[in-house]
Amino acid sequence: MLPLTLPRRHRRRLLLPPGLPALAWLLWLGCVAVPQVRGVRPQHVMEVNFPPLHKNLWSYSVDASLQEIAAFRPWQTLAVTGNLFEDYFALRNAQAVFRHLEADPNHNRGLQVRIGQHASYSSLIQLLDWCNVYNMKQYWIDIQHEPYALYVFTSKPEQTDKKFPDLYNLVMCDSIVEYGSEHNPTSWLGSELVQLWTHDWRNSVLLLLLIGAASAYRLGRGWWAR
Repeated sequence: MLPLTLPRRHRRRLLLPPGLPALAWLLWLGCVAVPQVRGVRPQHVMEVNFPPLHKNLWSYSVDASLQEIAAFRPWQTLAVTGNLFEDYFALRNAQAVFRHLEADPNHNRGLQVRIGQHASYSSLIQLLDWCNVYNMKQYWIDIQHEPYALYVFTSKPEQTDKKFPDLYNLVMCDSIVEYGSEHNPTSWLGSELVQLWTHDWRNSVLLLLLIGAASAYRLGRGWWAR
């Protein structure tokens, strides 16, 4: 009779609890994949400040006629009417004009965008957003005449004599304060960590830290038990 050697079974203790790496992997995958899902886009709020009406606002009356507005600047005129195809090309041309005004702002010229009766609200918001993106400080919406229009313009700077050397660029109350040019840019790692601590990611990050702390405690307890 041939004796058979029974296989020896040895249970090795796992480094991490069963299923924990898979759970952490799924959590990380969800955190990365959710922002990439189409339709889930970050929402933005744009603040637009309109100063109170003034009789001599920007050197012309707020109730100026169309002839006075036309003589105020050479305008490049575009229109949004509500037609999806026409508005697409009109907005693309308007964006090109915004870029040109930002690149060379030292001239008396402007952009006039006529807003038709059936134009979409999103077109107006897009134009106002470009005023903010391309750093346009001088613009207004004319609601005195129909069709309504958005006017964006730049001005030629006035010639002024220098009274102080170039190294002084801040003057306050008989004192000259030199403006420091040192700048400490935020590191890439620091900006990423700040984003992880926002409201949307905070709970997920805390859960991952809790899982890591539990795993470290389990590992340390097993190490000292040997």
